[in-house]
Amino acid sequence: MLSGVKSESPSGLNRNPHQHLLRRQIDSVNAASMITRWLAAIWQRDRGKQFWGGSLAQVTVAECPAIMQEIDAGRLCPVGLVAARRWIPWDVFKNHVVLVWEYERVGDCLTFYTYDSNFPGRDDITLRLDLSSHGPDTPITTNGTDGPTAGCLRGFFRVPYRSANPAWSTSAGLDLGGANRT
Repeated sequence: MLSGVKSESPSGLNRNPHQHLLRRQIDSVNAASMITRWLAAIWQRDRGKQFWGGSLAQVTVAECPAIMQEIDAGRLCPVGLVAARRWIPWDVFKNHVVLVWEYERVGDCLTFYTYDSNFPGRDDITLRLDLSSHGPDTPITTNGTDGPTAGCLRGFFRVPYRSANPAWSTSAGLDLGGANRT
């Protein structure tokens, strides 16, 4: 059981497993910079030119090569789905993160296959877009978590992830959901 169990981490800090898992989740995606990134994304225009940078569609297309490189290197790639379209800062929490595990490219049509925690156990959840078009008539479609328009997203971006060795957690005898059961 996780409640009340404490462990000594490699850094010498005493943490219970709940705190460790929460801290690890926040550290792995550099949470402070990610909130800034989400806020910028929900305020961006979907299409067209902007004075201070590209539209959300341009940012999304620009992120695709890095996502494909992660998959080609044999790594899963966390992707932030931009669903919110508001200028209210707390709407940032209406967005979502999925894991891209495969992609298929036919010409300029790109399909990312994702694991979406809102649809557990399914391996058919996709994000699709046409890399050649940046116009308003070329949506990013999905059969998973969507945005203000059913079946569509405003955009997405690669979420930097920093892996860590979990060995200290399991070697300390913590029950992390069966990870160290014999």
